[in-house]
Amino acid sequence: MLQQHLPDHERKPYNTQWRWWLGFLGVGIGSVADFAALSFAAQSIIMPIGAFTLVCNIFFAHYWLKEKLTRNDLIGTILICIGAVLVTVFGAHENTEYTLDILIHLYYRWDMLIYLLVLLVVLWVLIGMLKKAEAVLKKKGPTSNEYKTVLKIHPLSYAGLAGTFGAQSVMFAKSTGELIKQSVKGDNQFDKFLTYVIIAALVLTISLQTHCLSLGLKYFDALYIVPVFQCFFITFSVIGGAVYFEEFKDFSTTQWIVFPLGVLVTIAGVVVLSSRDMEHDAGAPTVPPPPSSTSTDCMGDISMQPRNDLQRRNSGSFTSSFRVLEPVRTWRRCHRP
Repeated sequence: MLQQHLPDHERKPYNTQWRWWLGFLGVGIGSVADFAALSFAAQSIIMPIGAFTLVCNIFFAHYWLKEKLTRNDLIGTILICIGAVLVTVFGAHENTEYTLDILIHLYYRWDMLIYLLVLLVVLWVLIGMLKKAEAVLKKKGPTSNEYKTVLKIHPLSYAGLAGTFGAQSVMFAKSTGELIKQSVKGDNQFDKFLTYVIIAALVLTISLQTHCLSLGLKYFDALYIVPVFQCFFITFSVIGGAVYFEEFKDFSTTQWIVFPLGVLVTIAGVVVLSSRDMEHDAGAPTVPPPPSSTSTDCMGDISMQPRNDLQRRNSGSFTSSFRVLEPVRTWRRCHRP
């Protein structure tokens, strides 16, 4: 953003800029703080409050990158703040202790079995949507009428999978934090095999979240991917914490009403905040004007056409390669006075 006005050969790599390292440090500290917070507070409280990252992004973009604040930015910020306050005040605040034996025992309950079945159905539906969309895209092409009928479910499937896997990583992260907390107190939990199964599940779900989210952001607009991801992430984090850790077990009638309302208000704020228009598309290739044209009256039309030479080469993705679109400018004749 700060180097947009510079020619390509004068732009510094991002990893040589002190601002990038400052941001990287902030992400690292934030991740450690998130991990620690999950050990001392309810999962259903921590995750909705995580939407504050979008609020911080907006204000950093305004004061640091000089982007304009819009009315939607302010409305979304207010909604997230209200939702976070409601979630914090009316969430579960009991101080709990979990050993490995307790964590394993929590899986052997009917409500947890129902949650796992619902989770598997959601993942099955999302993966099915993704496979269907990519099969149509590969067979018919991105400009076909057949693909237009599945166009909306294609990015939805990527964002939904990322958010769902991410929510499960939160549950395993909290479990790992609880095991570390017990071990620090003198009750070693790392001399048991199942502890490392939980850690492996944490690494796996984080990897799947990162993979799906990266592909979604690579091929589709971040203004759609991010809010859908956040909605799935917050929703399943709250439900997972409520079911697995029994965080709603002692809720009063008021909490049953106000806490879900706070979560919905937070999600609404995420959607509003992520609906801002981008001033430019950072991923779109620049289209230079024709060398022979010197008049400012020359006009051009931009259309989206498939690139046959640019295919996904990641064999580890869910489905096979497909063509993507690139902007193509068609120049009309200049009108000279």
